[in-house]
Amino acid sequence: MSFEVETSVLSLITNMIRKYKINYENVIVAGSSKGGSAALYFGLKYNFGYVIAGAFQTKIADYITIRPEAYDYMLGSSSNQAGHDYLNDIIYRQLDKEIYTKLFFMSSKNDWQYPDHIQLFLDTLKEKNIPYTYYECEEMRDHSDVGNHFPKFLFEKLFLILYFVDLKEISYSLNKNTFIGRVHATDKFQNLKFYLVIKENNQIIHTNMNEIEYKPIDSGFYTLSMLVTKDDDTIYETDLLQEFISTGEYELQDVIFQLNETDLELEIKTTSSELKYAFYIYKNGLIIDKIMYHNNSILRYPLNGTGNYQVQYYIKDQKGKVSVNKTKLLHKF
Repeated sequence: MSFEVETSVLSLITNMIRKYKINYENVIVAGSSKGGSAALYFGLKYNFGYVIAGAFQTKIADYITIRPEAYDYMLGSSSNQAGHDYLNDIIYRQLDKEIYTKLFFMSSKNDWQYPDHIQLFLDTLKEKNIPYTYYECEEMRDHSDVGNHFPKFLFEKLFLILYFVDLKEISYSLNKNTFIGRVHATDKFQNLKFYLVIKENNQIIHTNMNEIEYKPIDSGFYTLSMLVTKDDDTIYETDLLQEFISTGEYELQDVIFQLNETDLELEIKTTSSELKYAFYIYKNGLIIDKIMYHNNSILRYPLNGTGNYQVQYYIKDQKGKVSVNKTKLLHKF
């Protein structure tokens, strides 16, 4: 069993610690699923200050039996029982000492791995009187859903650790074309301000502290975002909700973007035949072509080799109002 990867990861972490003169008790390691297992292992073994982990695995050898190539890589052979037992206990062995690391966990009983990997580990922590914080995420449907819920948990715990801010609520919705949002936080030192903002074409058009209710008067793509400031400097920004709002000019029915062997294809479906469209084609983050306004809502463009492709599209209505949005990123192999 090789520990070269562990040595490399630890070397990177300790290099950053030395470079930025960080105390070990101020190091935060975080991750979900296998990343959560790694965060837990490194945090406990090397006495870092904090672990934030979601839907992680603790019986590593049992877990990787579902991936034979990973099992063989890590253990060399399926008949290596001693190695299997060693790897299964590798996280648990880190508990055989005094634990100073603060532990923050989230998972769900809807995760098929919960009984064998999470519950057993939490029971062990209780038996050893090791404190931890656990959040049961009932909204998480299964293990594959952790990526939709762990970022919020991570965000909340980072603000608690870094700024002593307890984020009690971040809620947002769209009701009858009205954006509604609320942030409720307890700030021990009252250093931070939380703003909810509405953006169109990446420009802020409306903002309010802690709560917002906004109904656009024109059709277009709108984004509800949260900004966190300290001493008037933005320290964090995240988009919460993006929707196309129709105020009667036309409805946006669908946007279909795909890559085939030779071309990228984009089709914009609306309820109006009076619209004009323009397209900016991106490859690997750079604009490679611009197609100016015309009547065709379907774009076919020849691919230029492998890479990441994306299209920013513009919809202009009869009044000259322009709505702008980007497709998802697709990779051509």
